Amino acid sequence: MAEQPTPQKTPAERAADRPRTWRPDGPGSFQAPDGVTAVIDRTGRPWTRNTTRWTCTGTRWIRWRVLVAEHGPVTEARRARP
Repeated sequence: MAEQPTPQKTPAERAADRPRTWRPDGPGSFQAPDGVTAVIDRTGRPWTRNTTRWTCTGTRWIRWRVLVAEHGPVTEARRARP
């Protein structure tokens, strides 16, 4: 039997596979999108969310707009690092 070719992904499927990124001067920089619970800043530091505030240490909490402005661009993490 001949092998079936692997179906190619549509542009929408390829975009869904890429993590989203937010920049200080871009859209989404004022309020965190629903469903985003972990991001990685420009230095590679992981940040996690607890309700409306974000932390990388567990002791200092900041708002989304401050995170993006001071540590951005930030990229969506598929899961939080331990």
